Amino acid sequence: MTKGFARFFLFVMGLPLLSFAAPLPTTGSSAVNSPKWNTAFSQMGFSFKLVSDEWVYLENPSQTRLPANQQIDMGFKTLSESARLSLKTENYLGKVNLESYAKKYLRDYNQYGFEVLSSKSVKINNIPAVVIDLIQKNKLTQSRQIFLSADNKITIASCIDKTDYFTMTSSMCNQLLNNYNWRPSDK
Repeated sequence: MTKGFARFFLFVMGLPLLSFAAPLPTTGSSAVNSPKWNTAFSQMGFSFKLVSDEWVYLENPSQTRLPANQQIDMGFKTLSESARLSLKTENYLGKVNLESYAKKYLRDYNQYGFEVLSSKSVKINNIPAVVIDLIQKNKLTQSRQIFLSADNKITIASCIDKTDYFTMTSSMCNQLLNNYNWRPSDK
């Protein structure tokens, strides 16, 4: 092996380190896989105008986990370990009445050990939404679910944390969701 080839080889192998790139595009260490780049959200049909560097993707060990293009779980680096934001999308044939859709969930919360604190229809960036605040009956966990709809898609954002930390956690979730936008559909 010649000196020239050895230098070229070291340069090519070292280039990803110098450019902060992943060894292979879109692998786990790739900057593209950071929430702030919106890549995963874009696959789900929406984006955020601004995502803090503090948001990180989380693994979901659940056996019922949906494919990555249908559900994303995130945490916030500086909040409690139990803080979590889950984003899930669902597609439907035809338009969906958001209030009716959210009411289906209202019936189920009690059997899962949650008490509904409030439910209201709002607009987030001119997008129809329903916000439901919940508390676990044993008062250990508090949650906020936000249903957003456009055309034949619904995004369900679930923000959850221990009751003691929920005010701070819900503030961070709200800050992110206030930057929510539907990605234009490919028609």
